[in-house]
Amino acid sequence: MQLRSIVSNNLIAFFGAFLVSTSLSIYWLYHDMQQVINEPLKIQSIEQLNITPGMSLTSIAQSMVSEGWIKHPYYLILQARWQKKARLIKAGEFAIEPGMTQLTLLDVGKGHSIFPNTPRRSDI
Repeated sequence: MQLRSIVSNNLIAFFGAFLVSTSLSIYWLYHDMQQVINEPLKIQSIEQLNITPGMSLTSIAQSMVSEGWIKHPYYLILQARWQKKARLIKAGEFAIEPGMTQLTLLDVGKGHSIFPNTPRRSDI
């Protein structure tokens, strides 16, 4: 009977430690994500973002990494999916201004071309 009690206590301690470490990891990840998506993009002047028809959110985020605007695409992708904005992104050419964050960037690609003299690719 004593062995059963020891095993039971060890399992309770293990699951308690697991729960605490998992909770701390989730908190750290959420806090880090909020910090990253709310910091300004790494641009000095107005840039142009081209979204072609059929372009996935992942490829858009990867192109932003290639341009040096963001360091990692994962938080942008995750935030867009959480806010249900990933499917609202439309093709077109959009102005990305200094001071914009990844969070404000999610509102840019919802279908309104910022460059008035450039037709949206979906209109061609």
